[in-house]
Amino acid sequence: MPDPTAADRPAPAAPPAPHPPAPGRGGARGPVSSAAARLGGFVALPLLTAVAPLLVLPAITAAFGQGAWVSVAVAQSLGAAAAVVVELGWGLTGTQRAARQGPEARRRLLALVTATKLVAAVPTLAVVALAVALLVPRHPVEALLIAAGGALSSLNATWLFIGTGRPSLVLAVEAGPRIAAMVVAALAVSLGGSLWWFVAACLLPSVVCPVVGLAVVGVRPRHAAGLTPRRVLGALAGQRHALTGRALSAAYIALPVVLVGAVAGTSVTAVFAAAERLQRMLLSGLQAVPNALQGWVGAPAGVEHRLDRARVAIVVNGLVGAAAGVVLTVAGPWLSAVVFSGVATLGHREAAISATLVVVVSLSRAVGGIALVVVGEVRGLARSALVGALVGVPLILLLGHQGGVVGALAGEVVAEAAVLVVQLRSLGRAVAERRGRSAARALGAAGAGGDAHGAATGAGLRVLQWRVHDPGYPRNVRVREHLEARGHRVDLHERARGPRRHLVDLRALVVRSRAADVVLVSEMSLDFVAAAWAVARVRRLPLVVDVFIGKHETLVGDQGFRAPWSPRALLWALVDRVAVRAADVALVDTRVRAEHLGRRHPRATVLSLPVGAPTWARERPLRADPRLRLLFYGSFLPLHGVPTIVRGVAATRRADVALTVVGSADRAGGEADAAALAAELGVGDRVAFLPATSPERLGELIGEHDVVLGLFGDSEKAGSVIANKVWQGLAAGRVVVTRESAALDELRDLVGGQLVTVPAADPEALARVVEGLADRRPGAVGGARARLDAYVRAEFRGLDDALAAAVTAAVGRRRGARR
Repeated sequence: MPDPTAADRPAPAAPPAPHPPAPGRGGARGPVSSAAARLGGFVALPLLTAVAPLLVLPAITAAFGQGAWVSVAVAQSLGAAAAVVVELGWGLTGTQRAARQGPEARRRLLALVTATKLVAAVPTLAVVALAVALLVPRHPVEALLIAAGGALSSLNATWLFIGTGRPSLVLAVEAGPRIAAMVVAALAVSLGGSLWWFVAACLLPSVVCPVVGLAVVGVRPRHAAGLTPRRVLGALAGQRHALTGRALSAAYIALPVVLVGAVAGTSVTAVFAAAERLQRMLLSGLQAVPNALQGWVGAPAGVEHRLDRARVAIVVNGLVGAAAGVVLTVAGPWLSAVVFSGVATLGHREAAISATLVVVVSLSRAVGGIALVVVGEVRGLARSALVGALVGVPLILLLGHQGGVVGALAGEVVAEAAVLVVQLRSLGRAVAERRGRSAARALGAAGAGGDAHGAATGAGLRVLQWRVHDPGYPRNVRVREHLEARGHRVDLHERARGPRRHLVDLRALVVRSRAADVVLVSEMSLDFVAAAWAVARVRRLPLVVDVFIGKHETLVGDQGFRAPWSPRALLWALVDRVAVRAADVALVDTRVRAEHLGRRHPRATVLSLPVGAPTWARERPLRADPRLRLLFYGSFLPLHGVPTIVRGVAATRRADVALTVVGSADRAGGEADAAALAAELGVGDRVAFLPATSPERLGELIGEHDVVLGLFGDSEKAGSVIANKVWQGLAAGRVVVTRESAALDELRDLVGGQLVTVPAADPEALARVVEGLADRRPGAVGGARARLDAYVRAEFRGLDDALAAAVTAAVGRRRGARR
C-alpha cells in the first residue's frame, strides 16, 4: 500500500527507494515546461522498476504455488516496513536539501546519511529476523534474506540523484542493476531453478548498489572524517519527526499483508497480497511524477516560490493518479490473472478499491512528501502517520477478518484518506502561521520606522477586498487607496455577474483568501458576511466588514421596501446585526453611526472612516452668471429628498435660481417623476435634468455651479450619514446646503459658513436659504480641501491601529491552535 508520507514501498522484485519521490533542480522555465522536461528524464526509471516484477512473479507463482507466494509476499511486506525505518526519513528532508547544495556539501551529506542508516539497520534487521521466524512457516531462510534485501534497499543514493536531477545515475547505479538481477532470476526460475535465484536478486543489489553510489558521487574518507558518534546520533535525533512518521506509517503501509495473514486464511492473504503487489507496481511507475517535481520544487531559494511549485505538484499528482486509477480498475483483473498465474486473481470490485487507494496516495505523496517539507512541517507527517496507524491497523484487522480481501482493502483506503486529511490540515495551519509571522514582522518593521503610528500600520499585509460592486465607487476607492498608501497589497475582487455569480464570488473568496492576511468585505455585500466569516475563521484571518450601507436601514428604514415587521425586514435586520458581530473590525462612515452601533454591540470594534472627497473634486473658480446655479446629483433615493429640492426651488419664486439634477433611476421617484413634479409646479424651465455621468464630468459640473445640494430626506439614515456629494462640494470650494444632522458636527469647524443646514423635508426652509444665497451670491471658498483631507487622514489612522490589533490577535489564534 502506498505511503502517505510519500515513502514508496519496495516493489516485489526491484524495490524503489522507500523515500518520497523527488526530482531534479528547476531552471528558469515555467512550471509546465520544466516539469515536462523532468518527466522525460525520470519516467523510464520507475516504469522499468514497475515492469520488473512482471518478469519474475509469474515464474515464482507458477513454479512454487500459492504457499510460496504468500511467504514471499509476507517477507517483502516485512522488508518494506524495515526499509521505512532504515531510511530514517532522509528521502523527505534530504532530497530538497541536496537540490540547493554544491558538490562537496552533497558528498558530506551522503556520507552522513549512509552512516545514520547503517546504525538504524542493525536493530531493525534483528527485529525482522524475529518476525520472519514467527510469521513465515514455509521457506523461512529465504524469506529472511528477501526481507533483509528490502530493508537494506534504503541504503542507496537515489534520493540524492533525484534531488540533483540526474536520472541517468538512478538508472545506472540503482534501477538498472536491480532490473538486470530480476531478469536473470526470472529466467533461472522459469528454467527450473530454485527460489534462491529470487533471493539473490533481492539481496545482492541492496548490498552492492549503495557502495557503487558512494563511489559515483565521489565520497571519500575525508567526507566522513567528522562523523563522530555524537554527530551521527545528533543527525538521528534531528530526523526523529520524519522517522516517527515513517515508522508509524509502516504499521499500515508496509505490513498489511502481515496483518491480513494473521486474521485470514491463505487464499484470502494470497489475493490481498496480489492486490497489494499491483498497487505497488503501479505506484512505482507513478513515482516518475513526484520524482520529476520534488527537486524542481526544492530548487528556488524563496519558500513562497517553492510553495507555489508545491501546489502545482499536488495538482499534477492528483490528475495522474486519477488516470492510473481508471487503468487499474479496468485492467486489474486480467493483469492479476497473468502475473500470478491464476493462483490469486482480483475481481473488478477489488480492482476499483485498489484504484481509489492509488488516487489518494498520489495526492498524499505531493502534500506530505513535497508541500509539508517545503513549509518545514515534517511533524505533520508524524501526526498523519499516527492517525493512519490508529485508523488503519484496527480497520485492516477487523475488516480483513470480517470482509476478506474487500474489507482489508477498504480499511487501507480509509486509513490513507485519514492521513491525507491530517496532512492537508497541517499544511493549511503551517501556511497560515507563516503568513502570520510575515504579518507580525511587517508590523514590527513598521513600528521601527519611526512613524507615530508605524507600529500599527502593518505595512506589507495582503488584503483581499472582496465582492466590490463598483471599483470606482468613492467609498471603496478611499479605503483601497489608504491601504495601498500604507504599503499594503490589495487584491480587489469585483462581484460577479450572471446566473452563477454567487458561486463565482464564493469560489473567489475561498481561493484568493489563501494568499491573504486580511479579508475585507465590501460595503454592499453584507448578505455574504457569514460566508466570509466562516472562511476567515478556517484560515484564521481577521475579518473587516464595511457596514457603510446597512440592509435594514436602507431598504426598510429609508426606502420602505418592506414593512418593519415583515419576514424580509427581520431577515435584513439580522444580516446587519451579523455583519457587525462577525467582524473583527466593522467600518462605518460617521462618528454618530459608530457610536450608535457601539452602543448596540458593545463587544464589537466599530470604526468611523470618513467618506472624504476624491481627487476629481478640486477647487475651481466660479464662472460669472446672473443666476444662482444649484447642483444635485445622485440616484434619487428617498434619503436624497429630491421632491423637497424641487419644491424648494419652486417656493423661491425667483427666475434667477436654476437647478441642475444629474442622475438616472428608472423607478418610482426617479428622474421622470422629478421632472413631472417640476412641470406641475411651473419650474420646468428652471430645472434641467442630465443623465448620470463620469466622476470627472461631475467635477466639471461642480465647478460650473454656485451651490451643491446634499440630503433632505427625513429617515433615520439620512440623519446619520454625510453624503458623498457633501464632501465633494465642500472640497471643491462650493457652498453646500443639506439637512440638519448630528453627523455634520465633525465637519463644521473645518468648513465654517461653507456648510449650510436646513430642517429635513422642509421645502420652505430650503427656499429661504436659497433666496438668501441668491441675494448675497457667495463666491468660491479656498482651503477647505486641505483641511478636509487632513481630517480624513487622521481618522483613517484608526484603521491602521485596528488592523494591527486584528492581525496580532489572528497570529495569536494561529499559535494557540498549533499548541
